[in-house]
Amino acid sequence: MITVLLIALFFSAEEHDELSYQDAIRTSLEKSPNYLQNLLNYENSLNNWKISRTEFSIKPDMSFSLNDLEGPDRNESLNTSFNLETVYLGDFSISYNLNHCNAWNQVGIGACLDSHQESSNLTWTIPLGKGSSILMKKKSILRSDWSLEEAQINLFKNKQNTISSSVQLWLGLRNSLKQLEIRQQNLENSEEFLRQQNVKFNLELIAKSALTQSAYQRDQSKLSLLNAQESVESSWEDLNTYLGHEANLRGTLDTNLPIAPREVPDLKKTLEKYAEYSAIKIAKINLERSQLNLEEAEDAMKWSISLINRAFGNGEGSSFGNISDQGNTHTSTIAIDIPLDRRNERNSYENAKNNYASAKIAYSESVKQFKLDLTSNHRLIEKRVRELELQESAFRLATETYNTTLRGYQGGLNSLQDYLTAESSYVNAQLGVTNAEESLRNAWIQWWKLTDEDLEKIFLEG
Repeated sequence: MITVLLIALFFSAEEHDELSYQDAIRTSLEKSPNYLQNLLNYENSLNNWKISRTEFSIKPDMSFSLNDLEGPDRNESLNTSFNLETVYLGDFSISYNLNHCNAWNQVGIGACLDSHQESSNLTWTIPLGKGSSILMKKKSILRSDWSLEEAQINLFKNKQNTISSSVQLWLGLRNSLKQLEIRQQNLENSEEFLRQQNVKFNLELIAKSALTQSAYQRDQSKLSLLNAQESVESSWEDLNTYLGHEANLRGTLDTNLPIAPREVPDLKKTLEKYAEYSAIKIAKINLERSQLNLEEAEDAMKWSISLINRAFGNGEGSSFGNISDQGNTHTSTIAIDIPLDRRNERNSYENAKNNYASAKIAYSESVKQFKLDLTSNHRLIEKRVRELELQESAFRLATETYNTTLRGYQGGLNSLQDYLTAESSYVNAQLGVTNAEESLRNAWIQWWKLTDEDLEKIFLEG
């Protein structure tokens, strides 16, 4: 009666429908603020990457003006210019100017005197010194590539963390519910055994101490059940809060969860391709950034030298760069800027060298730590697989021992202490199996995260 009352009180909270681990994953991805923020950051990086993909930018500047003076002259002008900054070919500037003036005689009638004037200009600047290397020209493109790759990795890792957190909370709740079920069954067994002990005591077949010890064991089962109920309550609150549900919502769990693999992953092959994993890719991007900063600092130490080609023309039929055409001119200029004070550039260069040296150390340490994490997690999986096998074996033996000892006690072949010991071992073995199953799955989840196995595919599509 007490058990039924406790169960009724426990499940008196508001219930929701069956909650599967797939539901938990989908809800966490839809409502996780951190994941949604990372998704927005990724979209911004993608947009910036698209901007840089053109390899040059066109900056049009077009103006048109119409002047109507109070005097007899009407002047119309059109000015158009385009600037192109290319990665491989240098920078271009093109402009076209048209001016048209109508002049009438003072009485407003008679012949129209037209004044028509055109001019055009093309300037092509090719850096030869500072900023001349392809790397320096592509630096903004490289940085946008790295930023996009970093955003992709961070989004993926955040999704992995979001999924793993929801699954682990769901697993923790399921484990708590299993333990509650075990404790409930244990209490029912203890109460039934105590009832049998009372019958034997009334028939003067056992001593008072045996009855007292059986009652004590029953009360210990009640206390264990109370602790298990509190654990379930706490697990429900943690999962509901993480998923954005009301904390008092309760329901049932769909336990159709893929079985955790019993085989141990291949550590040697995984270590051989360590550079393919996201943790190392992030470290490599940081190293490449520092290397580019160093090369930029080296580039800043060069003189500013550039070749400037300029073609311009006036009048009709203008042709850029054709020297033989009347009214057209082509000029080539080499401009050299020699800075006399290089202290700032030199100090920046020294800082860049130090930062690059530090980045190489950090990259090396990241590789070491990643390999250590893989090795430790691999060893943990080996241990968890062995623990689960031993717990399952112990559970089979404890079940057989419990049944044999119970029959032996009922037949007078075993003592009460033998029975109570066997019962305690049986309950602990049941709990040990559920804990070992959860520990093995959590170890695998950590391995999958380290090796970039898509948890969404494993748990939602697998």
